[in-house]
Amino acid sequence: MGRPFSSRPAFLPEPGPPEPGAVRRFPCGVQWARGFSHTVQEGKGETALPLNANSPIPLYHQLKSDLAARIAGGEWRPDEPIPSERELIERYGVSRTTVRQAISDLVAAGLLYRVQGRGTFVAPPHIVQTLAELTGFAEELRLRGLDPDVRVLDAHDAPLPPEPARALGMAPGEPAWRVRRVVSVDRSPLFVDDSYFHPELRDALSGRDVAGTSFYALLESKGWVIVRGEQRIAATLLDEAAAGLLRVPPGAPALAITRVTFAEGDRPVEWARALYRADRYQYLVELRRRAR
Repeated sequence: MGRPFSSRPAFLPEPGPPEPGAVRRFPCGVQWARGFSHTVQEGKGETALPLNANSPIPLYHQLKSDLAARIAGGEWRPDEPIPSERELIERYGVSRTTVRQAISDLVAAGLLYRVQGRGTFVAPPHIVQTLAELTGFAEELRLRGLDPDVRVLDAHDAPLPPEPARALGMAPGEPAWRVRRVVSVDRSPLFVDDSYFHPELRDALSGRDVAGTSFYALLESKGWVIVRGEQRIAATLLDEAAAGLLRVPPGAPALAITRVTFAEGDRPVEWARALYRADRYQYLVELRRRAR
């Protein structure tokens, strides 16, 4: 028998076998096809769920559903390659057109990604963040039950560039405490961020564990009360330095999130910019219609 779908990557539902006649849906929109047989065939150490040529559900959709279930079940982990087109054709007994359509749909759904000349790989799951409250970039991940790996690249006094200087009410070139970090989830880099803090906060931050503790929690433990933030989100392309840290090609798309944080008295205390891999991160905004 084939491997049971017991292990799974984070953020995806436990698939499990469907009830007879049921249709199992996945976040990407694919589903188990009604009437599938669950007898598996052994071959080259792999298993394949037979497709039903007599089903009203197209073969490419059946194939897409089976591949999505295997991804959800952990048969191929994030950033691991799936079998080649030729292997899938042989394993499932379908045409190249059927395989290509199924894979294209899974790429469009965000479950797979292609690398020119290397093949097709399982995409890391997206992390979805809401805009409901002010949290630190890494703090938000911990609140979602994740265990981010925070690596501090540098933490020292640095001259303020023009934009952070304006946000903090200071002159460009004045020294401020700067912290630069790269944050990973499941050993895959998610974002790199730069933060400039008002000089009044330097003593509260310098020499502290800025990798293992939220900036906001650390400041609040020192008597600073963080009350609000202003945040802008824009699309950008990564330069060579940021791309190298995030392990993507230069020019890859990213979300640039720029934030100014205010303490009591509406004093600006932090300017920060985080560059998120666009293939790993999404923002969710809940909209409500005003009563009329």
